[in-house]
Amino acid sequence: MRKARYLIPFTLLVLFSACQKDSKKTLRIIASPTPHSEMLEFIIPELKKQGINLEVITLTDYLLPNKLIDEKEADANFFQHIPFLEHQKNEEHYKLEVLGKIHLEPMGIYSKSLEKTDDFYGKSVAVPLDPSNEKRALNLLEQAGFISLYPVDNPTILDIKINPYNLTFIEVDAALLPRIFSDVDLAVIPTNFALQANLNPQKDALFLETGDSGFANVVVIHPESEKKEELSILLDCLKSEKMEEFIRTAYRGAIIPAD
Repeated sequence: MRKARYLIPFTLLVLFSACQKDSKKTLRIIASPTPHSEMLEFIIPELKKQGINLEVITLTDYLLPNKLIDEKEADANFFQHIPFLEHQKNEEHYKLEVLGKIHLEPMGIYSKSLEKTDDFYGKSVAVPLDPSNEKRALNLLEQAGFISLYPVDNPTILDIKINPYNLTFIEVDAALLPRIFSDVDLAVIPTNFALQANLNPQKDALFLETGDSGFANVVVIHPESEKKEELSILLDCLKSEKMEEFIRTAYRGAIIPAD
């Protein structure tokens, strides 16, 4: 796994080098596969009408996209919510800023073997291990009545005060949650990865987050790119009525446009 991760930047650099022609009218955006890359692919025809060539670089890695924007290896990324961005900026001292809020992805608690009315005592629960998503997952578990947390700003499984169901917690890279979904009793999965596992949050989640603009997914850029006209056009396309209709039709409530 680590070897593959370290090879990705070199692969990206090769891809970037192959796309140098007409660079003033080309945008290179790093995105996670679902739904971010799909949303970007949807607006390619509209951007072409406005003279912009959109290159979508799809990654499942959660750590590289912000690093690459900080190093100006791409124009923007589109894969994360605001708390994750703020954590990365604080930890890595990246120079990044939000271009715009695009959509919300409610996190859900899923199971292949259990129903909402079943007994959850002694079951295993997989949660994402990155700080912002783990906090979000534990808050959802608390809201659903599975646990109680100590009042800390960024809780981990070590901050569980009461565990009435004697649950066993497993911390997993968020991108791996769909793969181990069948090996645990419960999994708290961000919507983009739930969709990759063919899960519909509105239908398949035992418990689902309510919409919260604090977790809006955003397009992120380097501050020096703020005045780039192509990025302004990109944002307009992502927040257009056509995109809102695409989101409602394609994802049927699993994703909702941000305010």
